[in-house]
Amino acid sequence: MAERRPKIRILLIATNRHKRLMSRMDARPVPIGLAYVAGHLDLDRHELKVLDLMFSEDYLADTEAMVREFRPDLVGISLRNLDNNSYMDPQWALPVTKEVIDRIRETTKIPIVCGGPAFSLHPQECYDYLKPDVGVAGDGGEAFAQLADSLEIGEAYHRLPGMVYKGSDGSVVVNGQAYSSFS
Repeated sequence: MAERRPKIRILLIATNRHKRLMSRMDARPVPIGLAYVAGHLDLDRHELKVLDLMFSEDYLADTEAMVREFRPDLVGISLRNLDNNSYMDPQWALPVTKEVIDRIRETTKIPIVCGGPAFSLHPQECYDYLKPDVGVAGDGGEAFAQLADSLEIGEAYHRLPGMVYKGSDGSVVVNGQAYSSFS
């Protein structure tokens, strides 16, 4: 009889906090992309929790509490938008996401993966700014599930389609292509 491995715990976080679009329309979208990614995970192999920071009063404290309570082995962070689409009061999403990543890193050393529509638009720039361990550019459902499975068995993930990571020369590698950093 084969020995059963313990399930790896995966925490998926939606960091979108923009409740108003164009500074006037109230819009609180649910994290559909994150649900799509969650749907690709094998729940026989992975234990899953989702944290939606849209309605959080203290998003950093809520993030830290969830990480401490759940003790995930892997965190996936979804970047839905780069900004709130307002020309009157532009608000950028990346600083909030960076704060969430920094808080997680203060709490634990587990791998952090970023993805989502905003990350996929500018994977190199988002990776450089946010400094996750890995990014997923493009369709994240299957790619994130394959990444989670690879990390679980200790297999290299760099060959997987859509992966974004630091190459051995320090460049950001996206889907097998190296890009120079702005810095």
